[in-house]
Amino acid sequence: MTIVSAVGGALLVGLGVRIFLSAPPDTPGTAGECTLLQDYATTVFLTLTNPMTLISFAGVFAALGIGGLSGGGVPAMLMVLGITAGSIAWWILLVSGTSVLGSRCDSRVLGLVNRVAGVIIVLFGIATFAMIFV
Repeated sequence: MTIVSAVGGALLVGLGVRIFLSAPPDTPGTAGECTLLQDYATTVFLTLTNPMTLISFAGVFAALGIGGLSGGGVPAMLMVLGITAGSIAWWILLVSGTSVLGSRCDSRVLGLVNRVAGVIIVLFGIATFAMIFV
């Protein structure tokens, strides 16, 4: 586990430095031209393959005793529908907020966001390294 933590910490530090040093695009939409369908498919794929998402939901289902062979499928279906409704509400809120705020941000503000995000990610990487020695 120490090797995985060290590699993860190094990747976080590298990613944080890269984000810190990156300049925002001059015009919106030039960071990577994708169709709406490509963006959606990429997001769904990344979400479905995120190990922490899968592990956390498996833990919630196990802790609540949902999904066992004797309980039937209705509680599991209700849990999945609730999670789906919450996720849809979150993404609507997130996309609406970034749409409103994004149109008001210039490259100076986006550069500041890159700097702050880069520092935070580097700090997470350093914390990951520190956890190895605790």
